[in-house]
Amino acid sequence: QIFLLALPEILLASALQMVIASFTRSFKEAQTYLSFLPLVIGLGWAPQDPHLAQELLALDESPIPPSMASRLARALKQWPAVGSTSWNDSLSKGLDSIPEEDRRRRVSERLGVIFSASANTDEFPASELDRRLTALETWAKGKANAPDNGAARWDCLLQQLASFRKLSQATGMASLARPLVEKLIKAATAQASQPPVHVAQAGIGSVAEPGAILAPVRRVVWWNFTERSAPSVDHSMLTPEEKAALEALGCEFPEPAVQAAQFSRAWRRPVQMASDSVLLVCPRFGADGEPEAPHPLWDEITSRLSSEQTARLTRDLPPSVATNREVPGLALPKPRLEWHVDPGVAIRPPDRLSPSSLELLLGNPLYWVLQYRGNLSSGASEALPEGPILLGRVSHEIAGGLLAGCVNKPLLDPDQAALLAGRRFDENGPAMAADLFMPGRESERARLRSIVTRAVRDLFAHLHEAGASVSAVEEGFEATIDGVGLTGRPDIVLSHPDIVLDMKWGRADDRRKELEEGGALQLSIYVALLKRPHSIGYYITSRQRLLVAGSRSFDSVRIEGPTPGEVWDAARVALVGRLEQFGRGIVEDTCALTGGATPPKRSALVEGRLVIAPKPDWSPYGFISGGLEQS
Repeated sequence: QIFLLALPEILLASALQMVIASFTRSFKEAQTYLSFLPLVIGLGWAPQDPHLAQELLALDESPIPPSMASRLARALKQWPAVGSTSWNDSLSKGLDSIPEEDRRRRVSERLGVIFSASANTDEFPASELDRRLTALETWAKGKANAPDNGAARWDCLLQQLASFRKLSQATGMASLARPLVEKLIKAATAQASQPPVHVAQAGIGSVAEPGAILAPVRRVVWWNFTERSAPSVDHSMLTPEEKAALEALGCEFPEPAVQAAQFSRAWRRPVQMASDSVLLVCPRFGADGEPEAPHPLWDEITSRLSSEQTARLTRDLPPSVATNREVPGLALPKPRLEWHVDPGVAIRPPDRLSPSSLELLLGNPLYWVLQYRGNLSSGASEALPEGPILLGRVSHEIAGGLLAGCVNKPLLDPDQAALLAGRRFDENGPAMAADLFMPGRESERARLRSIVTRAVRDLFAHLHEAGASVSAVEEGFEATIDGVGLTGRPDIVLSHPDIVLDMKWGRADDRRKELEEGGALQLSIYVALLKRPHSIGYYITSRQRLLVAGSRSFDSVRIEGPTPGEVWDAARVALVGRLEQFGRGIVEDTCALTGGATPPKRSALVEGRLVIAPKPDWSPYGFISGGLEQS
């Protein structure tokens, strides 16, 4: 329903369209700015929530310079924790990339405040809150004062910060509990007025409350003219005795009747100050789907009019505004087995292929082209690693670190290694997987700690029993094999017996099939890079199970399958086929769900050629292959 007073319909339509479009832009902008305070304060609680850091880094405009935000976002995807080794390296490199010394110092100081854990208990020191407010305020004022930066659009943030400072200081507390901090943030945000829908120079200005219209204007458009938007009279929850005691101390309590009269006088001002016309807009339904009723001012207006006069003033939204406009959507790519590129576009692999890159190239050329040649990614909004992927990284990092300390040295005793693993988990875990150290994750954290310590003890016991020594851990190797440039970092390289091990979290049956059927491409590439025969195997961390092919020196699950050399030869044949397709401008999508075709379930050697099973569930491009239709 639309309630209006003497406003021509054509003017109504144009006014609404201008207000809707401008309000949408201003609202989105204001919501971004008003999110800075809760995010910056939220990052002050220890342990620091990596998801809050990701939200801050993903904003189009924030206290984090864009070039540094992208670096830090990538670091979070590697290790979802503020303060990880990757995070600190990215922070240092980002600061070094700022040429101006004065700006580099200011950015360093601001980020040092924002990303520090200021509250190590359930209480946030007031001094640290003030420090964060000052850092945000200084940055916001600098942005507002910059030429051509639109000073008015920063007003809502500066109002919010000023309100929060006033409220927190009014508590008189040296430290504030978390619920109180959250309540003050909410109150300060409520007090911040939205930025103008249009700047005043354009002929349209906006105010936060109807009572703020202090001078005559030609026309007034009152958006959201609803009963729910009207302020309510506060009713004291105090007993008469409590109220009397507080009044004796000097507290004043406004009478409800006086408050109601003040509200009524304030919301009459739009009608009293408009010299030409007033537009009062009330939607039929609110955002929650419930019916909306007009503002109480409407009752005051209609009480002075006859029913015929009221009917003439009430109209529906003009069709030119109310009609839904159909915007044709862009068609999603349809699945196809082969994509064709312009003959003038040459798709060439890089000089050096990593095992994971080569595996994707053989498994799904389309996904490889999009990722490695097209440089497509989900950006800062990509979900942080979690679940088995994150658990596997944590266990791999801890076990790998202990093994790295044994390179060309005596092995640690299994019990001693397990003890050190538990200690490193407790000390370094928050900088690797902060989520697991958040409140409420105690049982998951304890379970992972137990798995890591047991896996380290079991792995070192296997090495002791076989008399093996550690030759390399995560060491980089490069070589050109059969004309193909390769680079890789094997997890663990052992000597006596010579074996290359890859640590995996789960899917023991799948890994066993890879060794049996020749699908262990990455391990085979590592052996090729080492340029001498090695057996290969997987250590399944979650199950404490060792799978080995080609060696009987370990007390492990022994598997018979193709040798690493045979796997590499088959991979080279498959690579030649893929590159020949590229030369003809053909990019195959092995995951395309067309004509009843289904991708292979497992990687294996097929007639002398390596067939890699693609993993559409692990790729952000699955919708191109019909993955959304399938789900």
